[in-house]
Parts: sequence; structure tokens; C-alpha cells
Amino acid sequence: MRLFELPVLVRPDEAAAVTGLSQKQLAKLAKLNALRIYRTVGNQRRYYRDDLIKHLKGEKKDGDSR
Repeated sequence: MRLFELPVLVRPDEAAAVTGLSQKQLAKLAKLNALRIYRTVGNQRRYYRDDLIKHLKGEKKDGDSR
């Protein structure tokens, strides 16, 4: 599944599979406010798809400038 095909709120396992980042790395990015998260009623973490896309595009730009 591609990133653009995901729902607006993405589970950590789906986000990790599509981005290539580990769930631990995603949690650290959320803690550093690099990614916004939504907490469900059960206090489970969901990532915003658009934030994941923006983060990956920003990463590619930084990698290209070296």
C-alpha cells in the first residue's frame, strides 16, 4: 500500500511499513513535535498521513542538498 492510499489517520505499524522508519523512530519524531499525533479514546497513537508525507518530502530535500 502506498502512502497516498492510506486513511487520514494512520496506525503506527502502517506508518512504519510505508515510511521505512521504525515505530520507535516515529514515536521519537512525535515526541520532538516533528510529527503530530492523534490519541484515540483508548490512548492509542495515530499519525496524520499528511504529516508523514511532509516529513518524507522534507527528508528527501535535505538529502539532495548534500
